[in-house]
Amino acid sequence: MEKIKVLRVVPSLEMGGVEKTLISLLPRLKERGFEVKVCTLYRKDILAREMEKKGIPVINIGMRARLDVDIKYLKGIFYLKQWMMKEGFHIVHTHLYRANTPGRIAARLARIPIVVANEHNVDEWKNFFQRSVDRALSRITDRIIAVSERVKKFYVEEVGIPPGRITVLYNGVDLGRFDKKVNVMEKRKELGLPLNSIIVGSVGRLHPQKNYFNFIKAVSLIVKKFSRVHFVLVGGGPLKERLKRFSRTLGLEEKISFLGERRDIEEIYPVMDIFALSSDREGFPITILEAMACGLPVVATRVGGVEEEVEEGKTAFLVPPANSEALAEAIAKLLSSPSLRREMGKRGKERVKLFTIEKMVERTENLYKELLREKCPLIQ
Repeated sequence: MEKIKVLRVVPSLEMGGVEKTLISLLPRLKERGFEVKVCTLYRKDILAREMEKKGIPVINIGMRARLDVDIKYLKGIFYLKQWMMKEGFHIVHTHLYRANTPGRIAARLARIPIVVANEHNVDEWKNFFQRSVDRALSRITDRIIAVSERVKKFYVEEVGIPPGRITVLYNGVDLGRFDKKVNVMEKRKELGLPLNSIIVGSVGRLHPQKNYFNFIKAVSLIVKKFSRVHFVLVGGGPLKERLKRFSRTLGLEEKISFLGERRDIEEIYPVMDIFALSSDREGFPITILEAMACGLPVVATRVGGVEEEVEEGKTAFLVPPANSEALAEAIAKLLSSPSLRREMGKRGKERVKLFTIEKMVERTENLYKELLREKCPLIQ
């Protein structure tokens, strides 16, 4: 039987939630008989080598990162189209706006049988033109995947895409990766963290979307009431130095540790006692799944699909976005009660079993086979 050739198109392979999910997902699709490749449009970045070690080839097209529609941009689409035709893919599956637009155009010009696009966020930042492009491209897309019902709702109501074109497929987490014993005291020593403090942590790119300024404001309120508490931010990004300066301005340099990008994240969560997410917008954040897999109680902003991930009041406390007082108050509840932290963490560990990487692989395979039956019955 002919192998089904799948191409995933992404802007890059930096340390983001989308890219980390692909690292877990694609090797498992390969094990199920798909021939999978990844195309980065702008640069390979840090996770490309890890992807290749897992047997997934990564090809970089070298397009310009800016989205100005000029001759260079059009040449990039033409080159991508030529390469897709040469490779003979059956399915092209694109991710994120900067790849969804050129990737879908190139795939249709290359007459790829099946084109799928992933929407990962409630992209309220998109202007009228960008939403119009999304709406137009939906007509040449066989299926759009939304990572949560909330993301689907946005694209139906705010962008104008017919609901029948969109399938919700939740992100999944590799539970095995986060089910390892870690010597917490030794790891805290290694990271330079206080051994006897309660650790509140957050993981994510230091990017405006995550609103870590709000997180730091909440820290300034918490330390007025709790002395034996320390905070960690895990991740790199364009705001790192500004966030450090802001924490120093508030006199918090001894209370917040910036750990940078980490490849051992499965050993970082266990040193935490509470996980916090302060984002202004999200789709279905993988970090909440990872935190629950490690048995952590969660405090998060009520954005995107977060409400679909957690059980409010049982595995997590949810607060309005951009509200440092509410964020601080919810974290304080957990700081005040070790038994509540344990109980919520235990429930979270059960809750996350609904969102495993194995379930994501199975649903992805089923979707691909459904589309193949509709469009290419002879390929299966």
